[in-house]
Amino acid sequence: MEHVMELLSERKSALLSLLGVQSVFVLCFAICSFVVADTANMGFNVVLTAILNVGFCGGTYYVIRKSQTPLGVGFLIGASTGLTILSLMTAVYWGQLGECETTKTNIDQYSCDNKSGYRAVSAFASLLFITQFAFTILVVVWKDNVIGDTGLYEDISGQPDTSGAPYGGGSFDPPPSKPSDAPFDSGKAVSADL
Repeated sequence: MEHVMELLSERKSALLSLLGVQSVFVLCFAICSFVVADTANMGFNVVLTAILNVGFCGGTYYVIRKSQTPLGVGFLIGASTGLTILSLMTAVYWGQLGECETTKTNIDQYSCDNKSGYRAVSAFASLLFITQFAFTILVVVWKDNVIGDTGLYEDISGQPDTSGAPYGGGSFDPPPSKPSDAPFDSGKAVSADL
C-alpha cells in the first residue's frame, strides 16, 4: 500500500506507469488485430486502430518525458479522449461480432471465421478503454503538473523596462532627433522620376 501511495505522490511517474500498463494492452490488442485482419469490412479498421494506439503510446511518452509544453499536453488530452471513445466503439463492435452465426450459404461481405479472435479483440479493447479513460481523467486533473516550466506566460513580467535599452539589453545608437541641415537638392533625377 505504501508503494501505491508513493506512486500517486509522484504524478508523472504514476502517469508513466499507467502508460506502461496501457502499452502492454496495446501490444496484445495489436497482435489480436493482426489475427482478425481478414474479417470482411472491419479488418483494416481494427489494424488501423492498433496502429493509432501504438502511435499514441509513443507520442504520450514523448510529451510526458520531453515536450511538456501546454500545446503538447492539450493535444495529448484531445488525442487521449478520442482514442478512449474509439476503444469503446471497438470493444462494443467486436463483442457483438463475437456472437455472429456461421452460415452454410455464402453471403457477400460477411465473415464469421474467428469468433475467439473477435472476442479477444473486444476484451483487449475493453481493457484499453478502462486504462485510457483513467489516463485521460488523470492528465486532465494533473495537467498543471505535466506542463513543464519552460515557455509559460507567467515568466513574462508585466513591468515596463526602464533601462532604456531595447529588448532589455545591448547597445543601440538612436538616429538623430532633428533633421540634417543639408539642403534638399531637387534638381537631380531619382529612380522614381525615370
